[in-house]
Amino acid sequence: VNKTVHSMKLMSEEIAKENPDTIIVITPHGPLFSDGIAVQYEKELSGDFHKFGDQNYQYTRGNDIELIDELVGVMTEEYKLSGALIDEDAAEYFGTSHHLDHGTIVPLYYVDKNMRDYKLVSITYGLLSYQDLYKVGMSIRKAVERLGRKVVMIASGDLSHKLKDSGPYNYHSSGPAFDKEILDKLTHQKTVDILSMDPEFCDEAGECGKRSIDILLGALDGIDYNATLLSYEGPFGVGYAVVRFDELDRIIPTRLKEIEKSRNEY
Repeated sequence: VNKTVHSMKLMSEEIAKENPDTIIVITPHGPLFSDGIAVQYEKELSGDFHKFGDQNYQYTRGNDIELIDELVGVMTEEYKLSGALIDEDAAEYFGTSHHLDHGTIVPLYYVDKNMRDYKLVSITYGLLSYQDLYKVGMSIRKAVERLGRKVVMIASGDLSHKLKDSGPYNYHSSGPAFDKEILDKLTHQKTVDILSMDPEFCDEAGECGKRSIDILLGALDGIDYNATLLSYEGPFGVGYAVVRFDELDRIIPTRLKEIEKSRNEY
């Protein structure tokens, strides 16, 4: 996965130049709920790679509790969305973990090569409609702006898991087709088309990263972004893509009504 590693290192250098106050990671692999997102809520967040055979690496970072509280307020009051705050007690109650998952730690492993002075927010997307996931992203944006935070957001997750018979699942033609389609739409700023992709097609492809992308695009609502594909490969039958989103200083009208309309028409 040399291409992916090279791109992650490049992004780490660029994130360090931005010097954010907080990094927000959207992950598929934390506590997953059908009716809302999950946010890690311990004052100090930690995780490791012991499940993958590395007994030495340990990641620890302070949590941006103030930003999370602001996010919860926006989500519940303005968009009527729900979620769970996962501390040790809540994790025990729900039968899940309050430790950071690999979807969060892997990109931060590379970030930490160049900077460590930042706070973290780790959010696991819920199995919500794409419209509601978009609103989660809009809520994040409003919370960030209200507190005046300088933030980098990372939408973590794999693309298709069905690129090869030798992968985690058998090959399916929807796998490479999904990866090609979503990357083409991202790099051509087709936000509404991405949000309204056929859910059956996405399921057939065996992807896990699209909901993270839906939230990221919601955070970019009202901004004319530039998306650059830095690398794509799938040597193990799973699609790995690294995409940079930048040039975020051009304001455009909100896309929310258009997204709502696309859902009604689907």
